[in-house]
Amino acid sequence: MKDNKILYIVLGVIGLCVLLVLASAGILWFSVADSAPWVQNENGYYVRITRVYYLPGSLKDPWQVIGAHAPSFEVIDSYYGYDKEQAYFKGVAIPGSDPSTFQVIQNPVSGDAVSVFFENEKVSDDPGHFEIIAPLLFKDAKHIYWQEKVVSNDPENLAVLEDGDDFYFRDGENVYVNGLLIADADPETFSFSRIFAPYARDAENIFYYEQTIVDADVDSFLVIGSWGNYSGDVNHIYWQGVPIQDADPVTFKLLEEITTCSADSEHVYFMNEILTGADPSDPENAKLQCLLKTPQ
Repeated sequence: MKDNKILYIVLGVIGLCVLLVLASAGILWFSVADSAPWVQNENGYYVRITRVYYLPGSLKDPWQVIGAHAPSFEVIDSYYGYDKEQAYFKGVAIPGSDPSTFQVIQNPVSGDAVSVFFENEKVSDDPGHFEIIAPLLFKDAKHIYWQEKVVSNDPENLAVLEDGDDFYFRDGENVYVNGLLIADADPETFSFSRIFAPYARDAENIFYYEQTIVDADVDSFLVIGSWGNYSGDVNHIYWQGVPIQDADPVTFKLLEEITTCSADSEHVYFMNEILTGADPSDPENAKLQCLLKTPQ
């Protein structure tokens, strides 16, 4: 009788140990199965038991997608996904999106039955007339958009002027660069004649990006060199559209292909700064002084 009692105690202890091992294994499995992905994994969504994670790129830290419902979550691609409530872009909710009609139009543009979105922001409530003109330029029946912002209410007169590193377009009254209004520009005479972006001209002004170069002489203005940092007219030399005080347009020149270094008969310049002690009559020394100022 006593031996049986000891046996029951031993079996009970063994059973309890087994239960503890199984419970620990279950907890361990659940924690692993519901854990974030390794940073070495490919970017995109990782749907676990109760959580959804987004990994923005290899060797970058993942994060839990706030508000995502794991059981209903569907991955569209490495940028987009949706659950029963809404859609997501790069692991962040797209407010107001309808998952039942959501679709990717052209990354990072998406839409549903009533709205168009740029990344995580609503752009238009007119998906039936929405057009992608360029990767960041859109229009619908009422507006012109640069990314998610309305820049014009004249979509009928939209015209692309320059599609390069810098993007120029116009409507019936204004000209824009990279979505910014060029306030003084005349769309009828705006051009890149004898110059190139980010410089432009109209009948009365010269522009550097969206800024008017004050007092620039339209007839004599030229860009100096192929990089466009320096420019000049009969009266001034400019660094990125700003006059260099006392620079002489008659004797001004670039120091070979060092596009941040220049000289006239009196001074050597690093960008728009006079290099004290540098001698413009000694080109090799002047170039050396510029190289010492140039970040390596």
